[in-house]
Amino acid sequence: MNTSNPKFKITVCASGGGGNFASLIRAQEVLDFEISQLIVDRVCGAVDVATAHDIPYEVLIKKDLGVDFFNVLVSKITQ
Repeated sequence: MNTSNPKFKITVCASGGGGNFASLIRAQEVLDFEISQLIVDRVCGAVDVATAHDIPYEVLIKKDLGVDFFNVLVSKITQ
């Protein structure tokens, strides 16, 4: 692990049970990155995984955001 540089931070987008998200969580230390947040398009199992690991999450409902969905998504990722 490289301790001289800060960890690369990523945002994970998910919409399912959270299995792939959980795999990314386990890989963080080995691959030297940090999951800074989870963004989902509905309440799903990935939210439970994020909560269990103290990873902040945000639910962006595409139906509610309409044509602004991708602009809002980009703004959340770049925060």
